Amino acid sequence: QLIDSFQLFSALIAEGIPADDAKVMKGIYDRGQPLIQVGLVVATSLSLSLVPVLTSLQRKKAVEEVKKMCRLAIKVSSVIGLGAALGLIGILKPVNIMLFKDNEGLETLVVLSILILLASLLITCSTIMQTMGFWKPSVLIILSSIVMKGVLNRWLISEYGIKGAAYSSLLALIVACGLLLFFVVRYIIGGKLGIGHIAGLVIAGIVMYSMLKGYSVIFYSVFGDYGESRIWASMHALSSVAIGGAVYVLVLLKMKLFREDELTRLPGGHLLIEIMNKGTIKR
Repeated sequence: QLIDSFQLFSALIAEGIPADDAKVMKGIYDRGQPLIQVGLVVATSLSLSLVPVLTSLQRKKAVEEVKKMCRLAIKVSSVIGLGAALGLIGILKPVNIMLFKDNEGLETLVVLSILILLASLLITCSTIMQTMGFWKPSVLIILSSIVMKGVLNRWLISEYGIKGAAYSSLLALIVACGLLLFFVVRYIIGGKLGIGHIAGLVIAGIVMYSMLKGYSVIFYSVFGDYGESRIWASMHALSSVAIGGAVYVLVLLKMKLFREDELTRLPGGHLLIEIMNKGTIKR
């Protein structure tokens, strides 16, 4: 966001776009920032809550507990990040109208929505690294991604306009997130992320996204095309959040993506365990 505030408007002007049009385009691009921030609220809260817990475990030299806590934090942030990103993409049109009165910049906002997943993992991994004393590689990786963003902006904005700025953010975060995740898994957790976790996440995300698209078809067929009505868009968006969130959590629990001992560490964990085990035949 900082790099774009310096480069995006001037780059659009340099491409021969009139100043008034460039301001409008910059405003449309900036719609993605509050959407990303809302998606990161839970991930940021999780990261902040990790610091005292990891510090305490580190002082006690509880190595295995530290690994378990870090692994759980990455699992939770990936679940939240993917759910928020795919969920937002699935209902982006009504959300865009609800918040900004029209549906401009949809393709750009789709790209920016993906950043929620990457930024969630980045915040969590960098917090883990800094808490565990690996602050130098964490800072170096993040600063390198900022430089990469600035370099890519010059090329991609001239080619694709505001979508180019979104693409440069996406590429820079993919690199930064990948490096931080590799470092945490390799040097702190000491293992690999289970393929079952990734597969379960993908399946849950696909089910939720499909459900949201199906619900949109039903909503339009019942209430008609509401155009740019913010009231109807709000009803569509908020009801979709409730339905999509419930479906996503239910699928994750029924696939047993989290163990019972992991769920007990989460707010409302006992209720989640009950839902997970409901209908399960105990031997």
